[in-house]
Order: sequence, then C-alpha cells, then structure tokens
Amino acid sequence: SSTTLPARRLQTLWYPAPGDDLEGRDGGDEETRFGLGEAQYLERFQVFPVDHGHKRQVQISIESANPMNARDDVYTIDVARDGCTAAKPLYDPLSHACVVNCGTGYYSNREVNRCSKCNTNCAVCSGLLRCELCRRDSTHFTYVVQADGSCLAVTISLVGEYYWWCVSVAIFVGFLLCVGLVFVLQCLCSCCCDCDGGGYDGESEGDVEESERLLG
Repeated sequence: SSTTLPARRLQTLWYPAPGDDLEGRDGGDEETRFGLGEAQYLERFQVFPVDHGHKRQVQISIESANPMNARDDVYTIDVARDGCTAAKPLYDPLSHACVVNCGTGYYSNREVNRCSKCNTNCAVCSGLLRCELCRRDSTHFTYVVQADGSCLAVTISLVGEYYWWCVSVAIFVGFLLCVGLVFVLQCLCSCCCDCDGGGYDGESEGDVEESERLLG
C-alpha cells in the first residue's frame, strides 16, 4: 500500500554577515553556506510491505525545482528484511512473529516459510486443497469435507434446524396421550366393575318370597 501526504515546511535560510562570529553556532565554520530568504517544499513518503526473508529495490528520482539550475538524479536503495530462524522457521501473519506451528485455519507452507491460510470454511488442513476438518456447524449451515479437499457449506432446512425441538415436542405430546389413555381405561374399568357388583348383590321379590316359604 502507498500513502502520499503533502506537508509544507517553511525553512528560514541566511547568509552570515561579514564580521559575524560563527564559533558559537552548530557547524559554524566559514565553509557552511546558506541561502537567503525562505524556502518551501513538499514532504512526500510512501509505505510498502516487505515480507520476511525478502527484499525490494526502491528507486527515488529527485529533480531540482529551480528551472535556472535544473538537475535530476536517481537513487537506488535495496531494502531487505531478515527471515525467521531455524528454531522458529514459520512466519505467522496473525501474531506478526516467527513460530514453530501454525494456528487454526492455517497450514505450514515450507516453500515460503510462512503460515498460509487454509481454503474457505476449512479449520484444519495440510495444504490449500487438502482440508482435513471443516469449521464447526453454524445455526444455518453445516460444513462437509469434499473429495477434492474443499469444504462445502450446506444450508440447513427449517426442520433440520429445529430437529431436536421437534423431537422433544413429539415425545412430550406422546407422553400426554399415554397418560390420557390410561385415565380413560381406568374410568371404563371402574364403571364396568360397578355395574357387575350391583347385579350380584341385589335380590328380586321372587327370591325373597321363596326364602320366606322355605323358612316357614
């Protein structure tokens, strides 16, 4: 990435007057020369990344702003960044440090000596196209490892999403039905027993008269 920020600087320059004592000034020798008046210039800079163990070459072109004394020149700068050591050979982009093992969602890329990110929806992998474990299922999606080493996100249906809720409600309703059925059977048995007992204990008028005749 690059950023250019214009900022104006105002610098006061001067010539030493004849007879001035330059010994009390920093760098105050007679070979030091300054321009008279004020000079304005733009300060520019750019920011760019340099990966671990890599280098970049930067060229800076400078031109004089004075048309009467037009000069230009090009400066070449080699910028290098040290790589990780043998004790910790992998660079982790999350912690911005050298590590031994990569974290979840990253694998050890020995070709560039860094932790590279796994494929989409993959939690554990040994390569970009070698996923071993998908991420945890969410509320609306379940993730399945495919034959090509990727992870497929499958949308969960409404029934599948609330599967255990449906099972719990079905068990509760079945329990209520069983209790109600037992209660109804108990009531029917009680009514039948009451009817049979009344017929056995009761005596008709003929039976009473026959009993009195036999006793008399």
